[in-house]
Formats: sequence, C-alpha cells, structure tokens
Amino acid sequence: MNHTPEFADPQLVSLDQAIARLKDGKLVAIPTETVYGLGADAADPLAVAKVFAAKGRPSNHPLIVHCASLAHAERFMQPPSAAMQTLLKTVWPGPLTLVTAKTDAVSPVITGGRDTVALRCPAHPLTRELLQRSGLALVAPSANRFGRVSPTSAAHVLSEFPGKDIGVLDGGECTLGIESTIVRENGDTLEVLRVGALSIPELKTLWPGSVVYNASTKGGVPGALATHYAPERGVWLWHYPKSFAFNESDLVCGWHKPDMLCQFQLLPDDPVQCAAMLYPLLRSADLRAEGRLIIEMPPATEAWMAIADRLTRAAHRD
Repeated sequence: MNHTPEFADPQLVSLDQAIARLKDGKLVAIPTETVYGLGADAADPLAVAKVFAAKGRPSNHPLIVHCASLAHAERFMQPPSAAMQTLLKTVWPGPLTLVTAKTDAVSPVITGGRDTVALRCPAHPLTRELLQRSGLALVAPSANRFGRVSPTSAAHVLSEFPGKDIGVLDGGECTLGIESTIVRENGDTLEVLRVGALSIPELKTLWPGSVVYNASTKGGVPGALATHYAPERGVWLWHYPKSFAFNESDLVCGWHKPDMLCQFQLLPDDPVQCAAMLYPLLRSADLRAEGRLIIEMPPATEAWMAIADRLTRAAHRD
C-alpha cells in the first residue's frame, strides 16, 4: 500500500499519482474516448464497493471491466468464438463492450452476481498508458451520480462529487462523447444490448451474421433504465412536425427553428458530431436561470438510434 493522501473533494492528479491511488484502493476518474469513468482496481472488492457508494449505484448493476488489450481481457472471459475474436481485434481499442461468460478471476461484486462479465479496451491514449503501466484492470462506470448525465470533461467530474475522495486524470474533452455500444453473441447473431458510439450500421459491416437490437429497461446492462442520463431540471423532447407549447424563455435545440420567438441552437446533421456535444448540452439544463431545454428528436434511423435512446431516457418521467 502506498498510503496516498485522502482528498476532501475531487482533485486533479498526474498519471503517476493516479496509478498510486488505484493501487492503494482509491478512486480515480479516467478519460476515455466515450465518457469519463470512475475507476477502481477490479481485483480489489473494497475499492469496487467504493465506486458503488460514490455513485449511489445499486449493487446489482454490473460494471464494465476496462483492460489494456484483448490478451489482457481474455484473462476474464471464456474463450471467444472466431467471429468474436475477429470483431474484437478490429474494434479494440474502441467503443465496444462485450458481455460474455466470465472466468473465476472476476469478482461477483463486479457482475452483480451474474455469470457474465462486461469487458472493454478503451482507446484514450492516457488511459491506455495507465492500464499498460499499472498492469491493472479497472472497473470504470461513468463518473457521475447514478442516473445523471455522464461527464465528458474533467471539469464535469470535479463538480459532480463534492466531499468525495476522488482523483481526476484530465485527458481533455472526450472525442466521442457517448457511451460504448454493448453487445453479446448469441449463436450467429450479435445482440446489441445498449446502442452507443459504435453504430448498428457499422457493426453490420463487421459481423458475419445478423445484428439485432435487444433493448432493455432493466438493470442488467449499464445505462438501460427507463430514466437515465437525466439533468436535475429535466429536458423536454419535441417530435417535429408536431406542435409544441414553446415559451420565450426556452432554449430549443434541433434542426427546425420554431416560429415563435425563443432561443434556438442548430444541431449538426451528423450523428457522430451530435453525440460529441449531447451530454454537455444536457448538463446545460441545470445551469439555466429560467426556461426549459427542449431538444428535437433526431431522425428515426439506425445511425441516430443511440442519440434517440439517450434523449428518451433523459426526458423520461415516472
């Protein structure tokens, strides 16, 4: 144990400090190409428990284990099929998470008692260096309070956990800005359990069999609850061209400017560009002095499915 100092609030740390904290059983928020994750040593159940406590996350919600490489990840999974091995070699490091049968090296604390594990190799160079130098595998769910908007910058994390002992490794803005796509293999079929930064059309070009979306609103998959990614002040969805009762104080974001006088922000036509700005936009709802954040729903196509999914969950009201 290195006995690194305790923090009264989240603080920025260097790469060396981050490695020392993780080996000492402490938490470090790490940058990935998707969103920032709240990292802990996957081999330390007490450290993993701190992740659940800091986020307020139910203990039966499994965590994704982040590894340095496919060879590293294979310590934690049963041997993959030839098709899956080809897919992982093509996509990793990158925004794809595989749910597969686990080995005994994975603690049930991580899997919520399930016999499967979720694995990913992130592409961010700083976190790749951390994983390679430390030799650790890390659990790293999004570094935000449970159910809230995922962070895409170090500043988001620093403001998210007042009073928590968390180191923050600043890797700049996340380039993709939306979580990884979660898949599992079912015979010749690739089931998409959570749509994300790797789109279904892209997966269809990489997988030899069929690719199907198996949507879930249960806790077995990260980010799958009906209400998730939600600003505290809420967000409202506009299904153009349906009418909507806009107010002058509203901020409307989309592709069609309302006739009435209100603030309007044009969104990119490209789903990748739109995804990169989605979470900062959702977070801006809580910074508004007055008025609602209203976002136009994107086209109902597979390329826009991940953004539509996040918006639907962010706007869900029980």
